[in-house]
Amino acid sequence: MIGGNADSPLRRATILPAWFYQRYQPFFDRFFPALGLTAMFVLTDTATGAFPNEWRAFIAVLIAVGTLIAPPAGYALFVAALAYPLYTISIYVAALAISLLVLGGLLFHRTIAAVTLVLAAPLLATAQLAPLTLFLAGLWWAEGGGALVGATTALWLKLFAGMCNISPDLTQLGIRPWNTAWLVTHFRSANSYQTVVWIVRPLTPDPQALLLHILEIVGWGLAGYGVGIVAQQIANRPRPGWRLVVSVIVGLLGLALGSLVLPMALGLRPWSMPSISVLLAFLVQCSWNGVIAIGIYALVRYLAQPIVVSAPLFRPRPTRSPARSRRRAGRSPERSAEGETERGIPSSRPPIPFREANANTNAENDEPSDIIMLDLD
Repeated sequence: MIGGNADSPLRRATILPAWFYQRYQPFFDRFFPALGLTAMFVLTDTATGAFPNEWRAFIAVLIAVGTLIAPPAGYALFVAALAYPLYTISIYVAALAISLLVLGGLLFHRTIAAVTLVLAAPLLATAQLAPLTLFLAGLWWAEGGGALVGATTALWLKLFAGMCNISPDLTQLGIRPWNTAWLVTHFRSANSYQTVVWIVRPLTPDPQALLLHILEIVGWGLAGYGVGIVAQQIANRPRPGWRLVVSVIVGLLGLALGSLVLPMALGLRPWSMPSISVLLAFLVQCSWNGVIAIGIYALVRYLAQPIVVSAPLFRPRPTRSPARSRRRAGRSPERSAEGETERGIPSSRPPIPFREANANTNAENDEPSDIIMLDLD
């Protein structure tokens, strides 16, 4: 209780955000998936130039509204809307992408937010926020969701970077912008075999590079898994406190293990000052992502807390209405005696059982012996 008064302005200001969020929680839970799906469609269509501006705006609104109403329906509209822009690049790119999107939607139809978070990783990487996905996934969906989202995000970032003719090294993402124009022009002339080869080739130039990419993907999965383990321990605690910081530290250890320790121990990265400085800068970037994830998690946890409105200190004494007073004043002596008996005050005559109250009205004319038997009963 704040200020000792449930109606104080400070109390109302404290519970208002949480009440507003819980009152419209379905809308807020679907808002960010709707925003992410809409933004990805607009950016993809803008890069390919498939739809006119009017149709692009109409389809974007349709995806946003559909996701707000029913997330699976909005995701289905998103996949269907992406078919034509991807087809303008290549029918093989469209077939491969739509197949993976449909598979992801079927497997995670109850958590469209997780699929949206993975798909939006390249968009987050432009602001150096790609590691934010694994931290949020671990805090929200425990160790299983954190590991799956972390590993899938790392793989998707590597594939998309290779398709844009950028180094798929996750420690250097965000330094250069995505070259989507090169992706569109390069894959338009590819057949089915070349499409698959050109997507996979940046990850497999040699066995050492392939092992490095595998270690990075595993490191992101381990980071999400570690964050999820700590989040599972603090899920039922009223105040997580320093355990949230521990979750970020565990995530950073997983990233350092996959991107720094194991690659250098196996000779996959050079032991040079420029290389080490780049890796340390990447870990600092990941730590900031962890701090942002803690802030988002703490905000959502605060908004979802139970709202308890305390009672006022002084309650007004109930006043007796005049009609009730008149009814009580006009009540018969027999009912008054019964009411006193019900309240625990002994009456001068014993209470009449229910069966005797419904007896024949001629019982008053019975013999005295009958009266004595009734008393005995």
